[in-house]
Amino acid sequence: LICLYVKDEGEGLPLEHIKNIFKRAYRVDTKKIGTGLGLSIVRQISLLHEAKVKAYNEDGLVISISFSNYKI
Repeated sequence: LICLYVKDEGEGLPLEHIKNIFKRAYRVDTKKIGTGLGLSIVRQISLLHEAKVKAYNEDGLVISISFSNYKI
């Protein structure tokens, strides 16, 4: 099992945003520059590699990707 964790040291996100951030073109703050494609691309790549991707708050936002079919 290989796991990758990316942690933001900010304040995290409310649950209503966490359940949507992997949707294509979803943006939490529409006033900032961006298209909202980054995490949807991460999700697609994860699906192609049969990996699980999750988002949760733990002293900031954490994105975890776990590859259960890969061996080193």
